[in-house]
Amino acid sequence: MSVGRVYQAPGQWIVVANESLAILYRRSNSRSPLEETGRLENPAARIRAADIDADRSGRVFDRHGTGRHGLDRELHGAMRNASREFARRLARRLEEARHAGEFDQFVLVAAPRFLGELRAALATTNLPAPAAAIDKDVVTRDPSFLRGLLAGA
Repeated sequence: MSVGRVYQAPGQWIVVANESLAILYRRSNSRSPLEETGRLENPAARIRAADIDADRSGRVFDRHGTGRHGLDRELHGAMRNASREFARRLARRLEEARHAGEFDQFVLVAAPRFLGELRAALATTNLPAPAAAIDKDVVTRDPSFLRGLLAGA
C-alpha cells in the first residue's frame, strides 16, 4: 500500500491585502474555518518617505518661468510604482494557483487604496472575476474577524 498526498478539493481563496502584505487563506465552504496558505510581502511599501530622505525634498526650477517646486511627486510616484508591481506579483501568484487547481473562486479583501491597483493587475490575467470584493484594510485582523466580514458579503 502506498502513501500519497491526501486530495483536497479546490475551494475558495480569500485574498487579504494592502500595499505591503497579502495573506492568502483557503476554505472549502462558507462555514469552514480559514486556513492560511501563504503570504506575499512588499518591503518597499513599508519605507516611509521620512526614512528615504530625512531632509527637505530637493528643489528644482521650472523649465519656463521662475517657479520652483519640490520633488515629492517623484517619491510618491516611486511608492505608487512599487504598489503596482506588488499587485502584479500577487495577480501572477493567483493565476498560477488557479492554473494548478488550488482554488475554484476567490474573494478580495483589500485596502481601498490598493484594491484598484489589484483589480487592474487582475484584468491582465486569465482569472475569472472575484466572487466578491470588499474594500477594507484588515490585514492585521485575525481570521475570526474575517469570517464575520465575509458572512456579510
